[in-house]
Amino acid sequence: MAASAPPAPGVDLAPGPAHAWATACEYAACTLDTEPGSARLARDFVRSTLRAWGFEDRLADVELVAHEFVVNALTHGLGHVWAEPCPHPVVLGLFRDGDDMLCAAFDPGIRQPRPVWHRTEPSPLADAGRGLQLVAAVSEYWGWTPPGPEGKAVWAAFCSAPAVPPALANRLLSLTELLTGRERPRLITATARPAAA
Repeated sequence: MAASAPPAPGVDLAPGPAHAWATACEYAACTLDTEPGSARLARDFVRSTLRAWGFEDRLADVELVAHEFVVNALTHGLGHVWAEPCPHPVVLGLFRDGDDMLCAAFDPGIRQPRPVWHRTEPSPLADAGRGLQLVAAVSEYWGWTPPGPEGKAVWAAFCSAPAVPPALANRLLSLTELLTGRERPRLITATARPAAA
């Protein structure tokens, strides 16, 4: 597990001033292998980072989201890239700006997330189909970036703002461009559960 920080002064990862790194904002990341223990390592990383940042009130929610994102990345995001060398492993990033936070997972897959909205409650015996529903339930916003040549990001925001705060969105977009190879990426926000017919 490796932690990252914003680039050194004078290093510009982004295409313009709108994507500049703010020194007051914090960022941490870890890379995860394709091993079964990666989801546990992701939860450990989230726990230690959020405690250091003083975000213990959202710890359980962010741990749940990180776990779901990593499991989905390993299950669906790596499906077509088992050949070596993999463009990059799964990267889990946490972005913080004041009281607002964003959790994102980057994987080399090109498949976009497909939330399964059940018209009725899923069977208690169903072993899949609830993960992104849980992400939607515990985060204020969630979504993904369109895939680039080397993958995509799936993200969830934990904030009080009526939209993803620009400082967090810009940082996520800068890292997305770097890790996925997509020039000028954009955020797609997932829609709410469809109304019952």
